[in-house]
Amino acid sequence: MKPFLSSGIRCSELVGINFEHLNTNENKVLVFRKEAKYDVVQIAKFSHQYIQDYVESRRKSLSETHALFVTDYNGRIRRISNASINKLVAKYSAAYKVRVTPHTLRHTFASRLYKVSHSQVLVSNQC
Repeated sequence: MKPFLSSGIRCSELVGINFEHLNTNENKVLVFRKEAKYDVVQIAKFSHQYIQDYVESRRKSLSETHALFVTDYNGRIRRISNASINKLVAKYSAAYKVRVTPHTLRHTFASRLYKVSHSQVLVSNQC
């Protein structure tokens, strides 16, 4: 859930991220937007260590896929799907007895960004 809370990207954008799209030195990621264009998105600093740890564990896996986020389905490593992300978010949010969706996390990010920046333009550019 950290990538949603730290960037405001859509579920489909998260699914499409490859290793080469992630720049951990600058906390940025290249995402493919709905409008069929690539865009660089800033990732909040609070998630940097989580992402670093994940990238290290992913690099150690034997998977040859370029996808950053993967799932193991019947012993086969493949790019994670939108449905899998929805299930993960539902599973972990149920532990807090609240219904959360990936889109809810996107809105949470936008609300927090606006609260800090008071800039509707910044929020619309980021999300």
